[in-house]
Amino acid sequence: MEVLNRKQLDDRHQIYASWAELTEGALGEGEGAEGEGVAEPFLSEDDLFPFLSPDFYAVRKIYRGPVGRPDFKGRDKEFADFRTRILEGIKGGVNFSGEYALTQIGCGSSCSFVILSNIRTGEQFQFPRGGEEVGPLSLKFNADSSLMIATWTSGYDGECFLESLLFNGKEWVTLANPSLGEAGLCYDDVDTNISRYKKRLSALNENK
Repeated sequence: MEVLNRKQLDDRHQIYASWAELTEGALGEGEGAEGEGVAEPFLSEDDLFPFLSPDFYAVRKIYRGPVGRPDFKGRDKEFADFRTRILEGIKGGVNFSGEYALTQIGCGSSCSFVILSNIRTGEQFQFPRGGEEVGPLSLKFNADSSLMIATWTSGYDGECFLESLLFNGKEWVTLANPSLGEAGLCYDDVDTNISRYKKRLSALNENK
């Protein structure tokens, strides 16, 4: 799994370092100088938090062609034990990033793991978070976007993280992975934790 540092993230996805920088970027070079009377631009939540906006990573089309079969005796043999769940997921159609079926499989109390199936090629991939060590794993995704938003913990007494990822066709790329605080917060749904994070970050910027 590729993890981008802050500069790589900014360069690849044009995510600004702070609210002040974001405002300057929206105004453009040389605009908004003191005394010019230029109104501050309206910045939507998509502008402020692009790594939490599915629309920011919208896919162009949804694959509706022939379904590729997994190769459980060869290329995808490491996933053979889960063939029934995988095939059920594929039968349900595309639910992530235009041509993938994502299936979450329980493995005990607060334990799950995730398999990503390319419906076009049949190839199988493992999601990088899962198992007992990450506690409750919650996901937010849809067929029209390549953005995956996940909350997971670093252990029962650890922290709850809000992670944004993209899948590039071969591996997962982490865009951002801020800590929300105590592990128990990950028992809340993803939307609740996104709202929590945005409010906290907005308050920090207002107090600067």
